[in-house]
Amino acid sequence: MFLGNNDRAMRVPAALAEVLRTMPRMAVAFSGGLDSRFLCHAALLCGCDVLAVHACGPHIPPQESEEAAAWAQTCALPLQV
Repeated sequence: MFLGNNDRAMRVPAALAEVLRTMPRMAVAFSGGLDSRFLCHAALLCGCDVLAVHACGPHIPPQESEEAAAWAQTCALPLQV
């Protein structure tokens, strides 16, 4: 759900918040690493409807997928694996 301006969005860098406000719904390629966590968190703070999409397979260590899922659950971030 897109909420527009709010106090939480004030924590997001202004240029990024401006871009995120133009994308009320988004899917983010979510590795669980710092970059994808930051983008998902910033989008949530700006009121965006975010779906995190995580790939798993033999090329992804199982612990990485577990940590990504745990972080998403902690943040109430919808996650598709």
